[in-house]
Amino acid sequence: MSPAPKKQTSRAKKPQKRIPTYATDGTRLHGYRMRDYALSAIERLLKLSKVVVRRNRQGRIVSAQFRPECGANPLCATALAGTRYSYLEQIYEHRVWSHRRLLPRQDLEKLAGEPLESEAEREQFVQAIFRAVPLSCMNPHAI
Repeated sequence: MSPAPKKQTSRAKKPQKRIPTYATDGTRLHGYRMRDYALSAIERLLKLSKVVVRRNRQGRIVSAQFRPECGANPLCATALAGTRYSYLEQIYEHRVWSHRRLLPRQDLEKLAGEPLESEAEREQFVQAIFRAVPLSCMNPHAI
């Protein structure tokens, strides 16, 4: 006795998941270039180093961002967080900004190399430090 032949069913191919794509500046592609790529196309572009992908916790690709033509990394969407010196605080029904002290008096005097007697001198020294930050990032030949 031979087994009964299996019934042939035509299964429609499951459509691949579409991945949203973004331009090099992080904006959604518009116009004739606006499209969501198939997962296989994004993986191929990733192997060619044409896109940077974002993945979820399970490791699946969530979105893709095209690299600039020069090959540099695309723009970062958020700034890197450092030490927070100001933060919102709830006082009764109001939200107000609270500020941490930057440095204790002794540490400021160590940095300055001399005693800072008045509050105005300490304030002036801290302002000088903050003004020096953008200057340190500038091209020395442009100053």
